[in-house]
Amino acid sequence: MQRLMETTAAWLAARPEEACQRAAAAMRVEREQRTIEPVASETASRDLAAMVARPEGELLEAFAAAMPSFAWREPPQKDVGNYLVGRSAGNVIIGPEGMFPSQDLRFGAFMISPHTVYPLHAHAAKELYIVIGGSGRWWIADTPYAPRGVGDVVHIPSWTPHAIRTGDEPVLTLWVWMGDVSFDAYRFEPAGFDAKGEPI
Repeated sequence: MQRLMETTAAWLAARPEEACQRAAAAMRVEREQRTIEPVASETASRDLAAMVARPEGELLEAFAAAMPSFAWREPPQKDVGNYLVGRSAGNVIIGPEGMFPSQDLRFGAFMISPHTVYPLHAHAAKELYIVIGGSGRWWIADTPYAPRGVGDVVHIPSWTPHAIRTGDEPVLTLWVWMGDVSFDAYRFEPAGFDAKGEPI
């Protein structure tokens, strides 16, 4: 787990974006480690098997090495679960309930299965997605869906509505929340999408 955190922090620190620099600095704060029992995910195991069998790139390699230690879970929000149960999985490595406690930072992994829409949502936390496997398309603040692939960073400012959809392959990301990282400061807006997952 330490290797994944250190590799991600170094990768972010090498990026020119200010948000990446802030995230790298926040990740490098010394934190006490607590024991979290691993929890397997049938969804992650199924959809990520090919990626982790032959990982390409330092972030995916570090992820694959850490994966057996993850405490995977379904999305915590009831309404989000209606869209993503059995179609996504995530974990928190750094955060209030993470292996490395923090009240103002969350860091973990999140994957979405093929042919899935994570509908419109927003939250107080500033967010970074780092795509480390597969691909997806992000809709951010009224801009059309834009494709993102391995090596891309998606920056979501505080309270900016955004959505994600996948095509024929899953998308695997590392994600960082900074600031108000409470799930209480999260708003889900499925009414903003039509039946095909397109923004209205």
